[in-house]
Amino acid sequence: MIRDQKHLVNELISINRNVTKELKRKGFVPALRNSDGSVSVGNFIIKKNKNGSFFVIDRDGDNLVDNINLPQSAAILANNLALGKLTETEIIDMDIIYGACMFDEEIYKQKYLKYKDKDYRQAELMNIKYQVAKQKKEFYKNKILSGYNKLIKIT
Repeated sequence: MIRDQKHLVNELISINRNVTKELKRKGFVPALRNSDGSVSVGNFIIKKNKNGSFFVIDRDGDNLVDNINLPQSAAILANNLALGKLTETEIIDMDIIYGACMFDEEIYKQKYLKYKDKDYRQAELMNIKYQVAKQKKEFYKNKILSGYNKLIKIT
């Protein structure tokens, strides 16, 4: 009975290794949710800051990328690091622009509301800037999500 259990465990370990190798070959490192809410991707960990942004650290706790706005951006970066690829600055750049647009959107929305009943021209200008920032934010978010969805489809 014990011999059969050991054989079964060895078979499961072998299957796990083969599946992991095949996923890596396709460009995907399986992620695991940790008990503290962080996510491990290979030897890298994605954590959330108190301010709501994300960061990626290695197993030694060294911070590799921080102030990431979207969790999908963090997942792409951690996956690439786990595959041994250099960090793609394109993802980081898009995430930074996304964050800036999100900030602009909020500022222009507040200014629009401030001027709405006081100064029609100023309110209209702020509304246009708000709409442009909102569209740009969605554009960059969708570009990042497109890359993330490609990563997810691998599985």
